[in-house]
Amino acid sequence: MNFMIFCRLLGLLLCGTAATVYFASQSIRLTVVATLACSLLLQMVYFASVLFLIWRSSCAGKAGQGLSFSIGPRKFGTSRLTMMRVGMKLKMGPSAVKRSAYRCYSREAP
Repeated sequence: MNFMIFCRLLGLLLCGTAATVYFASQSIRLTVVATLACSLLLQMVYFASVLFLIWRSSCAGKAGQGLSFSIGPRKFGTSRLTMMRVGMKLKMGPSAVKRSAYRCYSREAP
């Protein structure tokens, strides 16, 4: 997402929260407190989402053990026809592609 779009959305959300609280309570003090609480909640959710993405990438790294990609049908849902096309492009038969995909998926040495 573009940074300017992010800033606009953040400002729109905080202004919307402030306007809603002000029209409901007619109190500027409560509006400021609620807006600050909303911004604090947004920061906590952002921090939690970053932690989740780090955790997910570390789990994916452990599962693949350093492999960057796989042509196997299990990982990306590749069909047999697609594997045959890849085999033709690589000048290999479909069974060789299947064997190489199995090696990548099962983490065996080539």
